[in-house]
Amino acid sequence: MAKVVDRRRESQSDRYVSSRERLLKRHQKSVRKAVDQYLGSGKGVEQIGKESVDIPIPKEDLFEPSIVHGRGGINRRVHPGNEEFNAGDKLPKPPGGGGGGGSGEGEPSDQGDGEEGYVFQLTGDELKEMIFKDLELPNLERKSQDSDETEQHRAGFVKDGTPNRMDLVRSKTSQKMRQKASRKPIEKKIIKKLEEEYDIFRNYVADQDLYPDLAQDETYQAMTVAEKLSTMSDLVSNLDNEYRSVLSEDDVAIIDRLDSEIDALDKSKGLIPKWNKATDLRFRNYDERPVPADKAVMFCVRDTSGSINEEMMKDSTIFYWLLYHFLQEKYGEGKVEVVYIAHTTTAKEVTSDEFFNNRESGGTLVSPALELTKEILEERYRAADYNIYTAQCSDGDNSPNDNSKTMSLIGELLPQMQAFFYAETKSGQAWGDPNRSDLWETYKRIEGENPGKFFMGRIKQTRDVYTVFREFFTPANKENGPSAGVSSRGAQMRFEPKI
Repeated sequence: MAKVVDRRRESQSDRYVSSRERLLKRHQKSVRKAVDQYLGSGKGVEQIGKESVDIPIPKEDLFEPSIVHGRGGINRRVHPGNEEFNAGDKLPKPPGGGGGGGSGEGEPSDQGDGEEGYVFQLTGDELKEMIFKDLELPNLERKSQDSDETEQHRAGFVKDGTPNRMDLVRSKTSQKMRQKASRKPIEKKIIKKLEEEYDIFRNYVADQDLYPDLAQDETYQAMTVAEKLSTMSDLVSNLDNEYRSVLSEDDVAIIDRLDSEIDALDKSKGLIPKWNKATDLRFRNYDERPVPADKAVMFCVRDTSGSINEEMMKDSTIFYWLLYHFLQEKYGEGKVEVVYIAHTTTAKEVTSDEFFNNRESGGTLVSPALELTKEILEERYRAADYNIYTAQCSDGDNSPNDNSKTMSLIGELLPQMQAFFYAETKSGQAWGDPNRSDLWETYKRIEGENPGKFFMGRIKQTRDVYTVFREFFTPANKENGPSAGVSSRGAQMRFEPKI
């Protein structure tokens, strides 16, 4: 069914926002695909963090359905204003040779490929939401019960509450039980009067074995109130039809009085209110219970030694920028703590400004950074209370004598961690097999022993930063996007992202 929306009273800005939102919703997959392609280029990655980003989208990806004439058939048209042709006239072929005639000015060019498309502008917040929407921290678990966070749990029913919490089934059950309990004393009185009538009629029965003494009848005494009422009503009705004509005047008067009292009692049952809000209504009750905390900490370990060139610094900066904003966007302000560690041959904990802006010189040792990570972890973050992660960026340079110590420290840290991410930047350097770093080969052995917990990725050039980052944090069951083939990720992963 067609839907017509009257937008005549909307302002121009309202119409623009509404149209933009509809376009973004309708072509969400196409826009997302264009974002991935755009950020997959070096230029695209460098645009992250700006107030707005222009995303080019090919025209074919924004195809709009339309109604057209099918093939075949006869279609005769004469356009308004025609003075030269009649319906059915055949038009001559236009003059010309092999070259096509266009309506534009200038000469045709044989250089370049043209591609029609659109440019869609996303705000910085929209871009971040789109980038991080389907990403998760791997192996996130609920930890300590010591938390200020609570969640609602069902806690039975109460007689007072708001209308939206009223339970109709339980209220109806309560109503029926109240009515049944209110009728029972009245029905017992009716039974007593019916038993009196029964005893009077029984005196006129020739064969009293057919109508036993109810006080001695065990079957009758074992009946429920409802069964007694039904049985006595039938018995007295049958006896009244058969023996009323032979009753004495005194017994007739007694029977009439009892019938009148039974009618009055029966009518009193109808006076019981259908609903009693004070006693019948039942409302679902909830209480607040503490929930385990999903607290997490991310150790960002960055090589700032002299072997890191400008391109490598830029690539690692983009990687950590993506990581920081992913944690803020996905899990909220302050939910995941971030510890910044910079190292050369020594390591120190630094502020975020120092981490992103400072450069140093000198050689490289990885083990001091891991030793500092271990110290901070033991002092401030218990594995029983926190989900612990480490993200390391390096060019792979490390003293050969330090690799065995590094591997030993990783072996001590990894059991306490949810995951370890290693991104190796080699921008501006060759990537042949002879240039593989010793640190990469060391970590490669660790990765093979810890699938789903130790992740590695190579950043050959700036365009690889986004691909490596996404492959680090894309859940294994969602890995269906484009892959540059520069990151490895284990398949055995469990996700409980409930921060």
